[in-house]
Amino acid sequence: MERPCFFILIDTLESGNIGASARALKNLGFSQLALVRPDKFPSDEAGWFAHGADDVLSNATVHQELQDALKGKSVVIGTTRRAGKKRGRVYP
Repeated sequence: MERPCFFILIDTLESGNIGASARALKNLGFSQLALVRPDKFPSDEAGWFAHGADDVLSNATVHQELQDALKGKSVVIGTTRRAGKKRGRVYP
């Protein structure tokens, strides 16, 4: 039995990043996107950036807590953005 690979974005501030992520997932053959506390979703901007990946975007699930998005997942790998002077606090 094949198990899908889920991608979870947490506290996304820019809705364009949600759309761009959906497009990147689709280009790589993935389709499962979950969002935890997105600032603005759904939005026109997310749709513009998702160009060609509207199905991934429209099937994205939205959760208020990370634990809810992780339910039923057996392996979890976390990454974060790069550090920088204007990027705020980075947590280990």
